[in-house]
This record gives sequence, structure tokens and C-alpha cells, in this order.
Amino acid sequence: MSKNAEKKPMLVIGKPKADVTVRAAQNDNTPAEKPKQKRLNVNIDLELHSRFKKTVTNKDQDMSKVVTALLEQWLKENE
Repeated sequence: MSKNAEKKPMLVIGKPKADVTVRAAQNDNTPAEKPKQKRLNVNIDLELHSRFKKTVTNKDQDMSKVVTALLEQWLKENE
């Protein structure tokens, strides 16, 4: 390999989240306050979980954020 040849990564694990550079630019070395959260464990069908995880990953989204949005929508319609 010549010295001028561009080195390519051996493994690419996915694209970075869109807000990574924005967050890095806004970092002023103070710890960010995390919103208080509560863990929710639910039992769902194995196939449903697999489909959900695959679809969320393909859309470059976060499973927790999708579930939270679904819960918020359900509460909006049912409270």
C-alpha cells in the first residue's frame, strides 16, 4: 500500500446520530442533567420483538423513544 493511499476503516458500525456534532459543539464541560426515568419491563411475543427491533434499527431510531411516543399517543387518546 502506498503512503499516499487513503486508509479505509476495516469495519463501519453505522452512521452517527444526527445531533452528535451539535451536542459536541454545545458541550461546555458541565454535566448534562438527565431526565428522571423509570424502567418498564413488558413481556411481548418473540416475533413481535424481532420485527420491532429490526424496523427501528432500519429506520435509525431508538426503541425506547419509539415506545415512549407510542405510550404518549395512547395516553392522549385514552386519558
